[in-house]
Amino acid sequence: SVAPPAVIDVASANAGPFESDQPPAGAVDVVDLDLSPAPRIVSVVDVTPPLATESTADQAPVIQVLGPVRILHARGELEVDRRSQLTEIAAILVLNPGIDHNQLDEMKWPNARLLERTRNSAVYKLRRWLGDNDAGDPYLPKIGRDGYRFAAAVRSDWNLWQDLLPDGPATASTQDLAAALELVTGQPFAGAKKRTYGWAERIKQDMI
Repeated sequence: SVAPPAVIDVASANAGPFESDQPPAGAVDVVDLDLSPAPRIVSVVDVTPPLATESTADQAPVIQVLGPVRILHARGELEVDRRSQLTEIAAILVLNPGIDHNQLDEMKWPNARLLERTRNSAVYKLRRWLGDNDAGDPYLPKIGRDGYRFAAAVRSDWNLWQDLLPDGPATASTQDLAAALELVTGQPFAGAKKRTYGWAERIKQDMI
C-alpha cells in the first residue's frame, strides 16, 4: 500500500502570497524539530579563503554546489542544528531565482503539509545567518512580486563557472579554464542525500 504523505503540521494558514517571512511570535520550525533545551547560537566568522574569481574586498556569501554544499562568507548568526536545512534552502534559492513560496515548499518539503510560519521561520533564519552587506541591506531580501531573490552580490560557484565559460570549455582561455577548475571541490552536491536533494538531480546532471 502507498503510505500517506507526511504531515508536518495539521493546522493551516491563509496568509497572502507576499506575506512577511518574519516568524510570528511562538513560531516553531516543526520540520527539523530541535528538542534541545535551547537553540545553540554561534557567531559565524568565516575564515575560508576567497574563491579564485572573488574579490577579497567583497566578501558576500557564496553558495558552493560544485562539491559538498556549503555557504561561504556568511556574516550573521546560525543555529548550528539548522545548518544543513538552511544550506539546502540557500542552494534552492540561488539556483532557482524568482521561485515563489509554493515552489519553495514543493522543492524543500515535497508531499508535506506545513504551516506558512514553518517556511517563513526557516527563511528568516537563513536571512539572519547570511547577514547584511556593508550598507546594512540583507543578502536575502524579503520575498516580493518577483519571488525569492538574493542580492546581486550573492552567487553560487555554478554561476561563477558559467560566467567564466559562457560558451563552454572549447573556446575558453587557459586562464579561465584554470579558474573554473579551481571552483570544483568534488562531484556536484557531493554527499547530499537524495531524500532531501531530490530537486537537484536534473541540474546536477547538467553540471556533470
